[in-house]
Amino acid sequence: IGNHTISDHDAPAGIRHPTPAQILEVSSNVGALQVGLRMSGTQHRHILSELGFGRPSGGGFGGESRGRLPALPWPTVRHTSISYGYGLSATALQVLTAATAIADEGRLHPPRLVDRRSGPGSDLLDRRLAVELGEELALGSGDLVHRLEHVHRDADGAGLIGDGPG
Repeated sequence: IGNHTISDHDAPAGIRHPTPAQILEVSSNVGALQVGLRMSGTQHRHILSELGFGRPSGGGFGGESRGRLPALPWPTVRHTSISYGYGLSATALQVLTAATAIADEGRLHPPRLVDRRSGPGSDLLDRRLAVELGEELALGSGDLVHRLEHVHRDADGAGLIGDGPG
């Protein structure tokens, strides 16, 4: 791009046009910029803004950073670098909020801080399951997303993760 060469560290051999899942799996800068360049800078910035970047998360947490989403116009080099996460800044909460919106077919849910739950089965996440998921996350298991999609209910139908709306 311009005088800059964009590459991937340890890119898998033979994949010239990765799927979105492959782009995320290998953290592909090249794949991310290919997606980013399919839209204008205006469209790209609008999508990032709608996902919550460049503004507080809406969870009502005091002192939360807005992050940084640069104003338009974006030169090509900025547009491509923003595609793979450079040139902007975000809090972990903004990244998590955006990821959950993508996982929920584009529905953005402001984050909530849960103080406590009461009653039977009041743990937010079954402790045994939390340990297993934590181990899989640490190992980078490809099965983690699949497991997370299905841990909402255990075999008895008791809630494991957030039974409430959002």
